[in-house]
Amino acid sequence: MKIDTAYSFCVILICAVVTLFTRALPFIVFSREKTPEYIKYLSAVLPRTIMVILVLYCLRGTVFSERPYGAGEILSCLAVWGAHEVSRNMYVSIIAGTVCYMLLTRLL
Repeated sequence: MKIDTAYSFCVILICAVVTLFTRALPFIVFSREKTPEYIKYLSAVLPRTIMVILVLYCLRGTVFSERPYGAGEILSCLAVWGAHEVSRNMYVSIIAGTVCYMLLTRLL
């Protein structure tokens, strides 16, 4: 099956429009009235909650009862935390954690 350029362009255009619409929708909905209190609460609480869920999800398969006792995962989490405390930059934290984890999985 050969996919032509026009088809690919249409797919990319539709994806871009849908993404733009979903990003702009909250601003459109709440532009005329005061933002509800529950939305303010969720915007304050959800970022940290999502990060905790992601950390738990990433650590779900870690075996702490066998050698190396989850050392790579724990040290990588500490590297992410330390890099973020020092740099306050999400990208630096992600790169530091990934490099640390890849090195430790090869060394341990």
